[in-house]
Amino acid sequence: MFLILSQTFTLKNKDIDSDKYLKIAICVGCLLLISGIIAEILFRQSLGISIKM
Repeated sequence: MFLILSQTFTLKNKDIDSDKYLKIAICVGCLLLISGIIAEILFRQSLGISIKM
């Protein structure tokens, strides 16, 4: 998915460094994923639901 997006991005904007924007997008995505997991754990603990791994 990321490769397809980066390829279409480079075709549209040859002068812009797409690798930099791709790395930023991946970092933001990872941060959102981690914060979402932490928020879910805190939410489940506040409700008293046991977390099953």
